[in-house]
Amino acid sequence: MRFKLALGGSLIATCVNAQPPLEVQWMSELNTPNNILCGLIDPNTGTVHTILDDQDGAMIGCTSDEIRQEYGPNGLPTLPWGDPCLSQGSLDHYVASAMRTTSGPVDVLNVSSVGNPNHSHIFLNGLGEIQSVNQGPPNNGYAYAFSVFADGNTVYVAGSDIDCSSPWPGSVYKLGSPPWRVCLPAFISSFEVTGDSVLAIDYPSVFMLDKATGAMGSTFDLFSGAASSDGKSCINGDTLYWACRVASSLHVGKYLLGQGSLWEQALPFTEDPVELVRDNHGRLWTATGNNLVWLDVATGNFASEQIGEAIRGIDLQVGTLVIAGRMA
Repeated sequence: MRFKLALGGSLIATCVNAQPPLEVQWMSELNTPNNILCGLIDPNTGTVHTILDDQDGAMIGCTSDEIRQEYGPNGLPTLPWGDPCLSQGSLDHYVASAMRTTSGPVDVLNVSSVGNPNHSHIFLNGLGEIQSVNQGPPNNGYAYAFSVFADGNTVYVAGSDIDCSSPWPGSVYKLGSPPWRVCLPAFISSFEVTGDSVLAIDYPSVFMLDKATGAMGSTFDLFSGAASSDGKSCINGDTLYWACRVASSLHVGKYLLGQGSLWEQALPFTEDPVELVRDNHGRLWTATGNNLVWLDVATGNFASEQIGEAIRGIDLQVGTLVIAGRMA
């Protein structure tokens, strides 16, 4: 199993045997103070897709604070710096990205600037906006996006909504054909798609939405109690895996749709998970703080390894794992 690490001012790649320790295959260091905000593997090309914080254009003069960069299988950049800039407004303070098997990267920028306070810009393949400021289909307004999910050429976006009201302040948008919007009594942290349903998750609550219309069906809880922060998820058939910080520790669980929880583990880490992915060797991978964590999907038993100063994102495609963050 090949494992590509993308770390902070740096990008790394490694080889993972049946169980770690991990062997670094390549690492690309950026001799700048800029943070890597996320790292993803393009399933169509195998390149590593990253978004970098340009810190108010100090690096190459983008009009936004974020630039997108790609790295080939040898760890060398495949795009010149600043190609493209994610250049909508200034003082961008949040970026979400998603990539799935049949789509290119989807980038969501939440922009805080004098002219456009707290609005969102959504880009597909980094080539241009598919959704303009403060407009969500069908022509509803949202002020802030929290999560994004790409399923082929269909993109789902969750956020706060100026047209939804208490106790339904959150919303989910489908960008596709046909588009729809639904108000929810929650702010969605992650999405999964199974069969004809979209699973919109606000930990511990799961809302099942009809893919075609957005109509809300059944709801259920992944665990008892209230989560204190954002969570991440992944799905394999009817098995939903989840990770979030509950009270003062990271919890990871396995939930069988239609039946209930199979196991839940409380891990000795206090920060939010950056992502959750499942490989083909019966392991879940997540990261929290500067800890890379892997678990046995059958039992929930885990191991961990500290890497650098902070891990900001992980992704896995066809046996290759990428890690993004900052080295020490």
